[in-house]
Amino acid sequence: MLSAAIAAVVLLACADGAGASTLPCVPLLILKCPPTHLPPKVPPPPPPALAVAGAQYDGHDGTRTYAELDVASTGTRLAGFSFGFRRGRCSDGGRYDNGGGAGEIASGATIDASGHASYSRLFRRAFSFTRTGRRVTGRETISFVVTFAGDRATGTLHDAFSARRLKCSSGPVGFVVYRDGTAGAPLRTPAIDTGSYRGAARGGSTPFSALVFLPWQVVSTFKLSWRGSCRTGAAVRGTPTFSMLPLRGERFGSSGSATQRFAHGLYGRSHYRLSGSFYHLAGDSFYRVRASWRYSVRIYRAGSLVDTCSSSPPALAGVGPAY
Repeated sequence: MLSAAIAAVVLLACADGAGASTLPCVPLLILKCPPTHLPPKVPPPPPPALAVAGAQYDGHDGTRTYAELDVASTGTRLAGFSFGFRRGRCSDGGRYDNGGGAGEIASGATIDASGHASYSRLFRRAFSFTRTGRRVTGRETISFVVTFAGDRATGTLHDAFSARRLKCSSGPVGFVVYRDGTAGAPLRTPAIDTGSYRGAARGGSTPFSALVFLPWQVVSTFKLSWRGSCRTGAAVRGTPTFSMLPLRGERFGSSGSATQRFAHGLYGRSHYRLSGSFYHLAGDSFYRVRASWRYSVRIYRAGSLVDTCSSSPPALAGVGPAY
């Protein structure tokens, strides 16, 4: 008798026919197996986003190439771009440097399923400079291709300028960008924060301002207003603006010399030096910057020295974004 847990159908198979050997009847059991319960199907996880929606990607290559790409809020196309480079050449033998190739993207520049996008734009009223510094108006075409892979993207830029008497080209410029806030494009370090800084010398003289963009590792602009005195009792003053000063760790600076023309046949040979560094003190609510500015000029008339002037070298101090 079969167990109650197993239902079976018993079939008897017997020998048949006269004279045949008699075979015993063999019970054949056909068992009904219990139903098999398979685990539910789990859909595979979606692939990681190739371009993060609404993110800004930035990158730099020393002091030669800067790149920025903005992804639209949908994550399916680019919304803006900005490039700067210092490696092109012009037909007159001069360099072709571009520090402001930027624009919004209203349409096109679709990011496909592989993370690839391309874009080209013609600027009809652009300008460049000849080898001697003369400004020339012409047309500029900026085109680039880029491939996103999550927090990183790589691409190639081409920039060409064309005027009647001057033609310039960047050639192929490779670039790498990282999503802002990631390790490749940090917005903040223990010593520096992206943002605006303001300060002055003690007593309020020599006011200055600085704008830092850490993903590009630059002080985007540094402006100051200074005064100095001359040996003859005259006064000198200036309001210089410095752009794209590279950060080397926490430090930045610029120095140089120039020949200046003044009224009444006077001319001068000047020298300047700006230096500074950023820092943050434990428990402080702000990031801070300290800097120094030195300027001197020797003034001549018909080859004879008539005066010397210089700025006082005050210690400059300022604060930046709140921590």
